Amino acid sequence: MTRKKSTLLWTLALLLFAISSCEYTNIEPIEVVLPDEKVSFSEEIAPVLASKCASCHQSVAPILSAGNEYNNLINGGYINLDTPAESILYTKTSGGHPAGSGLTATELAIILKWIEEGAENN
Repeated sequence: MTRKKSTLLWTLALLLFAISSCEYTNIEPIEVVLPDEKVSFSEEIAPVLASKCASCHQSVAPILSAGNEYNNLINGGYINLDTPAESILYTKTSGGHPAGSGLTATELAIILKWIEEGAENN
């Protein structure tokens, strides 16, 4: 056998071994349960911001100052009612969190739903 054929056979054997040794796992979809009623800023959005964001980001994110969250979100350009998924509040919170303490899929979905509903101060 020529050296070229031998190299090709070894390459194919290694490729087949690599492919056959791969282990595939199924990724289970995340179940998100949204409320049937309108999302309430005071009962659902503000508590998430206070518990998940304010403790670390208050000094760098003035929108999280206690009592003024809603006005700061609306007046600070963090909400885009035309394209809710492009709202800074949603894009910044849905990008993951390096410390592992980010928002859950349900919390993210509730924030997006609140923006899609008009981001009311309710």
